[in-house]
Amino acid sequence: YLATKAKAAGQDTLSWADTYAPIGKADGALSYGDAQRFVVEQFDAFSPRLSGFARRALEGRWIEVEDRPGKRGGGFCCDMPVTHQSRIFMTWGGSGRSMSTLAHELGHAFHNEVLHSAPAVQRRVPMTLAETASTFAELLVREAAMVRESDPGRRLRLLDGSMGDALAFLVNIPARFELEKALYALRAEGPIEANDVEARCVEIFGEWYGPTVPKVDPTFWISKGHFYIPTLSFYNFPYAFGYLFSNLVYEHFRPLGAAGAPGYERLLRRTGDEWAEPIAREELGLDLGDPETWMRAMAPVERDFAAFTALVSGKIGRAHV
Repeated sequence: YLATKAKAAGQDTLSWADTYAPIGKADGALSYGDAQRFVVEQFDAFSPRLSGFARRALEGRWIEVEDRPGKRGGGFCCDMPVTHQSRIFMTWGGSGRSMSTLAHELGHAFHNEVLHSAPAVQRRVPMTLAETASTFAELLVREAAMVRESDPGRRLRLLDGSMGDALAFLVNIPARFELEKALYALRAEGPIEANDVEARCVEIFGEWYGPTVPKVDPTFWISKGHFYIPTLSFYNFPYAFGYLFSNLVYEHFRPLGAAGAPGYERLLRRTGDEWAEPIAREELGLDLGDPETWMRAMAPVERDFAAFTALVSGKIGRAHV
């Protein structure tokens, strides 16, 4: 993907900043109202209960979405179990990525909704399963947007966003995991010096990103808050696991259409009370101990990469970098 992205930019290599830079044609500003309607429409195509819940959340103004100076980007969903509601904090921005974030956070809120009927002790979802419903909801919207989009430049932008997510979860996150292991090894030898951490960061991220990104950011570790949570180590593995597991869930239930919705909700209800292994075995018919299962989880990534490569080969990317 990185090599193909460099080709689209007319370059042999990418700078660290280039790995984050979008390619393809940007859409015009997307209104919040249009995004709401599109998200609800895609949810409804899979599950009327999911779309009905999304309407309730949107009409009830559970989402703080205002753009204003000083407000940071991103999104966050907080459960409110006493009232059987959730609250979402996000910035809008008016892009396709903003719509994906909206779908993602509504997915989290729906996960909370499904678990509200369970006893409190059966509602604590482990981090490995916490991204299941959010990623599923985001995939529903992203794939529909891809089908709807006929302009090659805008399709390239959507595919680059999808591949950028895969890069984050399958390259950047594992590199963070390796770096955190290295931090513990350094600490066992004595006080940690910044130049030692920088050296390990360059070595590890350089290995993961490969020759297409010859100069990685040696100070990446400074700004990642996950490394500084005193009560929680390795807050990185769950992202990679959750991304791939969510792909498995999507590949299983999405082709079933509305008929898959009850099974999907049953799987979500079990996430607060059981391990991922029995859930995958009994709800998806998959063995998480089998490497082939994880290769199956790569199917959506492989599809998007093939489409991404085809568009870049058509030489429509460079003009829109």
